[in-house]
Amino acid sequence: MRTVLLTALLLAATPTHAQTTATPAPAPVTAATPGAATLTLTAPVGTLAEFVTTTRTRLTLEDVQVTRADGTAPSEAELAELRRGVQEVLGRAGTQTSVLKTFYRVEERAPDGTVTLVNTVVTDVPGQGPLSIRIVQTVAPDGAVNVTRLESDNPLVQSALSGLSPEALRSQTGSGSSDLTGVYGRAFPVGQPVTRTVTVDAQALLGGLLGAIAAGLGGGQNPLGGVQASPLTTTTVTTYRGPNPAGLRVFETRSTSGDWTLELGGGAAGFPRVRLELLGGSRSDGLSLYRPDGLPVGNTQTQTLRMRVGVTPPDGERLTMLVRLEQSVTLRPR
Repeated sequence: MRTVLLTALLLAATPTHAQTTATPAPAPVTAATPGAATLTLTAPVGTLAEFVTTTRTRLTLEDVQVTRADGTAPSEAELAELRRGVQEVLGRAGTQTSVLKTFYRVEERAPDGTVTLVNTVVTDVPGQGPLSIRIVQTVAPDGAVNVTRLESDNPLVQSALSGLSPEALRSQTGSGSSDLTGVYGRAFPVGQPVTRTVTVDAQALLGGLLGAIAAGLGGGQNPLGGVQASPLTTTTVTTYRGPNPAGLRVFETRSTSGDWTLELGGGAAGFPRVRLELLGGSRSDGLSLYRPDGLPVGNTQTQTLRMRVGVTPPDGERLTMLVRLEQSVTLRPR
């Protein structure tokens, strides 16, 4: 879900250039019991890890349907022409690649051992320059993780972030499909899967956020109308594979999520109503490497999902597309 948030922010700042990022958490390290690794963060204050995150996304059209306002459907010839047009657009787009700069900095360590970690993501927005988003979180000695604030140098994005409730911030903890947040302080025996299920209140997280961004872009008027999002439940299975020859800790993750819907648009400005449905959930597989001091070294992640996208403009004609999304994310040191 953290990926969803960052993607929404970057999309809002640049409607014609989609961006996506993975957010691996800080991590493993000293084995608390023989053959096991316990996630701790021992890197000294001031330690900075710099990475490049490369995301490759490919969309494939599986089907498209149109229903006119009077309930009738277009002819087979008209529908075939529409399919060819959509497929042509997707074909020209091909595989989209975005490159982000990602930083992890150990900001401070409290007397009780709680560490403040700042994760910064920076991308270049065409016509606007660099856009940064910072996730500030604390990692307690017992493994408890808490996102204390989200912030950005972009005034529009910062205005939206400042309106997030404490509950929405807390929902960011451990909700990413590629990270290990939320399992600090517990041992991972080699080869033994550890399962974690998280349900995020996506309405609290995205409801006001997308509306605030849209209002900023629309000169104070929100063209999206009401934003409605169902809860998102993700189950992640993490398996520790032990240290590699270089002494780095190796973790495999496999995440699955259930059905999910997001509806927006249909406001007074004449924006079409858009409904996104995640069909049958999604699945992602990842491999993460961590330094002995708990900071990430890099990771790879692949994800596959199918979405039904429905668009209904004010004239009432409804366009429905069934789309397959394949994505790979790689985080490597700079």
